[in-house]
Amino acid sequence: MDWAESEIASLVQALRQAALVGDDGIAWKLPAMLVPVLARLQTCGFLPKEADLLPAIYSALAATRRLGDRVAEVRVLTQLADAYFHTGRPAQAIEPCQHALAISAETADLHGQWESRQLEGISYLALERFSEALDCLQRAVVIARQTPDPWAEGMSLIWLGAVHEHLGSFEAAIDLPGKAAALLEETGNRWQHAFAIQRLAEACHRHGRIGDALSHYRQAQAIFHEIGDRLTEATVLMELGQARRDLGEADAARQCWQAALSIFEDFGDTRAEQVRSQLRDLSIQENPED
Repeated sequence: MDWAESEIASLVQALRQAALVGDDGIAWKLPAMLVPVLARLQTCGFLPKEADLLPAIYSALAATRRLGDRVAEVRVLTQLADAYFHTGRPAQAIEPCQHALAISAETADLHGQWESRQLEGISYLALERFSEALDCLQRAVVIARQTPDPWAEGMSLIWLGAVHEHLGSFEAAIDLPGKAAALLEETGNRWQHAFAIQRLAEACHRHGRIGDALSHYRQAQAIFHEIGDRLTEATVLMELGQARRDLGEADAARQCWQAALSIFEDFGDTRAEQVRSQLRDLSIQENPED
């Protein structure tokens, strides 16, 4: 990640040129390897906001098809679905997921089957199509348990818990991210572990277990801070501030929100205005005559 940060300008340029070098292997492998790295850097504030990764993914997809490499095509299709999901277009993510699933079933690619089911499930969740989300994510968990990667099961359990919450199964909404956090801690991937803890904190918070929520929020925030994911840290600070406010701890809430605001302002993130509004409301409550 340190290397990628120092080479960011060259990496973005390399992605733009990958399709022009006359080697389809490079043309798909370079974007496939670098897009997740660049997406990770974006959360740390290093990726130029104007750098659009979708053209690189489309170019990589065309290269896999020229090569006839179906396993590679699945990998890039799931990247495309992930890009659609994270740019607020979950409905567009479903078709590449289904295409990837069909290919990976033919090639007995378990990881491809899991990832396509997972992404399709969270896309349905974003669209509030909860029964379809439940089916996809339950299937994703079954497939994940057949792979050698415990993190796959952990990530699916997180999202399955979110679906259960929307369906009113509150115990499952807390139990599943808790199991996910335990699984992901063993993998050594600190970001995924922190993400599971954050989701567990949110579930505890929503269901009145504020003390547990505070502990989990603090743990997640500390990890995101240590690994340099500032935007996700700011999100956790927003949530931690709300939990503090729910307990009547106005000063602690203000400190959390001011810290979150500073990060959002650094990124030009639109959530900065939401935090400013929360701080204004808190000030009005404390000084009603003002």
